[in-house]
Order: sequence, then C-alpha cells, then structure tokens
Amino acid sequence: MRLVASIVAALSIPLFFCAGLAQDLAKAKQEGRVVFYTSWGPSDADYVVKAFEKKYAPLKVETVRASSERTLTRLLSEHRANKFLGDVAAISGIQSGILKEKGSLDRYQSPEATIFPVDWRDPDGFGMGLHQTIYVIGYNTKLVSADAVPKNYEDLLHPRWKGQLGWDTEEYYLFGALMKARGKDK
Repeated sequence: MRLVASIVAALSIPLFFCAGLAQDLAKAKQEGRVVFYTSWGPSDADYVVKAFEKKYAPLKVETVRASSERTLTRLLSEHRANKFLGDVAAISGIQSGILKEKGSLDRYQSPEATIFPVDWRDPDGFGMGLHQTIYVIGYNTKLVSADAVPKNYEDLLHPRWKGQLGWDTEEYYLFGALMKARGKDK
C-alpha cells in the first residue's frame, strides 16, 4: 500500500486502487516500473504519469489505457485469477463501484480528500471522484434557428426534435445526473 500512498502524494490526487495490486515503492523501484490501468484520455493520463515520473525518477510508469468497461473486465478477471498485473487503477465511478462490491479495491484515504465535496468521496474510503463532466446542448447553427434553440433538457422533448438528437449509447452519467437532478419520474 505504500506505493499507492507514494503515487498519490506525488500527484496530489487520490485514485481508485485494486486489492493486491499495490506494491511497496522499493519493490517497484526494483522492477523499474509502475503499471497504471486507466480509462483517462491520453492528455490527462500523460499529465499524471509525467508528474509521477519526475518525482520518482528513474521509475517509469507503464500506462494501460482502455475504456472503463474493458478496464473493469480486466481487473475482475485478474481478481478472479488472483493474478494482479497492475499497481494502480483509475476508472469511472460506476466501474469503481462494481470493483468495490466485488472486494477488488484496497482502501485508501488521501489527505487531499478533505478538499473535495463530500458526495465525491466514497464513504468507506475506497476512493473518490477526481473530476466532473459538464454536459451542454450543442446544435448546428445552419440547421437550427436562434429562436428554436433548446434552452433546457425539457425543450428536447418537443416533437420537432424526434429523430434529430444524438447521444452516446454508453453515456450513463448524463442519464444518472438527470435522474438525480430531476427525479426518477421526470
């Protein structure tokens, strides 16, 4: 678990951690690397990796990037096989909740956690949210006049938009946020 704490201290951000993956920093230095599973985009992951590598040179971070769903599948497979190939994992909240439920996470409470909103922190100390996604309504200005632009999500229910909307089929967070903000019935 000391490696986990060292990574977090180096980056000043907490991450989600998989049980059995955290290695001692000295052992990681012997291996010469830390394996970091993440669903983050390259620019976010690279920022974190560079900060860690700068603080703990010559230790290198091997980043394994995949979607949250693929990372979850990999971590659960490793957990079932009791063969952990990574050291640290940073994935989306839904997937981290599944890992917690399956007993695949190590508890770690970062000292920096106190500056984050309470509802971003796992109440049992298994991690926390690091960022939030802002959703906006985008539209084609050549096809939608200024007076027809939807002003809120309810406006998207107007019959004129039927068959005209696009939404990522795996965008669970927007759906969850709308349910939380508006209630299940709405």
